[in-house]
Amino acid sequence: MSDMNNISHDTSNNTATKHFVEFMIVAGTFMLPSLFMAAGADPEAVMRLEYQLLSVLVGIPQIAFLWLFLQRSGGGRLAAAGWVPVSSSMLKPALRTAVVLFVVMGAAALLSMQLLGGIPGAPGPGSVGPGAAGSTGAGAAAGAPAGAPAGGLPIPLIALLLFVSTMVNSYREELLYRGYAVSTLRAAGAGRATAASVAIVLFAVVHLYQGVYGLIGAAAGGIVLTVSFLRRGEIHSLAWAHAAYNFILLMTRVVAPGFLQ
Repeated sequence: MSDMNNISHDTSNNTATKHFVEFMIVAGTFMLPSLFMAAGADPEAVMRLEYQLLSVLVGIPQIAFLWLFLQRSGGGRLAAAGWVPVSSSMLKPALRTAVVLFVVMGAAALLSMQLLGGIPGAPGPGSVGPGAAGSTGAGAAAGAPAGAPAGGLPIPLIALLLFVSTMVNSYREELLYRGYAVSTLRAAGAGRATAASVAIVLFAVVHLYQGVYGLIGAAAGGIVLTVSFLRRGEIHSLAWAHAAYNFILLMTRVVAPGFLQ
């Protein structure tokens, strides 16, 4: 019996180690290129239309890769990461989460200005955006005069592009930083608080290129989204809330570029 217990314990340890090593590889693969590319980047660049298009082209394969990886790993990992069947009952919590995001992010912006002084440059604390590889903070499109549609495109077309990009990027981040990160760290033996804290820190760090205000804003938004994931166990409502928040900020900057300055 003792030998059986030892075998079971060793197997459990091996599984936990496997999940931890896997997490380090996946997190590094997704995050490190973003961090290097974002070093010294202009936060306003995230609103350029070509940047948004590139973020969609990058985000879709990343979502597909992570989805297939979790699905093929078996053991219910895809469901554990929050990818469950979509239901209309998710609309209400999505709306609720979006409202909380606006309140918390607004408070974070005010607190940042009080503690650090000055006015944060866009996107600053108003960005929960999808990370350095596809962040969607508030920003004016390059080359477009103030108050003009980005790149001279009609506003409905801009709105469609931003809707697609914010939805893709939000799903990418919620699947990676909430669903995958938290569930995999839990499988590696971490407690709920530890797994959540690591996910929040990683989410904040990829926004470091936006400066200290972006870091604080992402941390605040990450707390809201991570707590919501722990409570609901699904990422669809989180992705919708995340996308709605970013979309509203971005469209506000397109329609009224001076409003969030």
